Amino acid sequence: MSYNNVEKSQSIANQRWWRILRQLSSNILIFFSIFSLWIIYYQFSDRSILLPSPFTVLDNFIELLFTRVMMENVMVTLLRSLLGFALALALSALLTIFMWQSSTVKAFLHDLVIFLQSVTIIVWIVAFLVMFGLTSNWPATLVTMIVSFPLLFNNLEKGLEHVDQRLIEMVKVYGATADDVIFDVVIPSLKPYFYSGVRSGLSLALKVAVVAEAFTSSNGIGYQIMMNFNLFKYDMAFAWALLIVLLMIAFDWILLEVFETREATVVT
Repeated sequence: MSYNNVEKSQSIANQRWWRILRQLSSNILIFFSIFSLWIIYYQFSDRSILLPSPFTVLDNFIELLFTRVMMENVMVTLLRSLLGFALALALSALLTIFMWQSSTVKAFLHDLVIFLQSVTIIVWIVAFLVMFGLTSNWPATLVTMIVSFPLLFNNLEKGLEHVDQRLIEMVKVYGATADDVIFDVVIPSLKPYFYSGVRSGLSLALKVAVVAEAFTSSNGIGYQIMMNFNLFKYDMAFAWALLIVLLMIAFDWILLEVFETREATVVT
């Protein structure tokens, strides 16, 4: 039995390394393909006066790495995205419990999510910018929360639909209270959907925070991209853009490894 477990663990580890190697190879291939097309366009386009050379962008990116400016702006962006996501996650979890206990609440929340998904992000950006001003951290944070919330809520709602009703009836026969049903049956059943939502939602939150920062903040990666663009420093704007692309790729890799392992543990 122990030999089978060791063999199974080695097989899972080998599959994970092959997946990492495949993803790394794909990302490298995509990067060099885009870089090559960029060079060709730069050499033959009449807009090369405005478009910076890819080599210049790489030089600026290398100079930017690990500087105080980079670290401060990266930390600000990460904090906004994580705070916005945490608020969305807490709200989703709380409303899911209410939705479980009332079909009326479920119908209302379903309509609310459809409404939130129908409103474009620029509307929230303008609204929160007017409400809180350019120097506040809340516009980017709240935009991130509102955009992340429907994804998390839909995942948990889908999980509720797959809760085993027969198991609920069985534990009620043995005298389980409503709280027992929620904490001992419903919440454990939602774990795979929770992990899946967190993995997708965190990545989305980072992307949304950068977009929101471009219009609502006086610091952060999104602000740096927009500021350099407005100052016609296109090479620096592209350097900051390259930074967020690499940061998002690393973020996705970390989330994939952490939560795929979690999901596999929950399922088994």
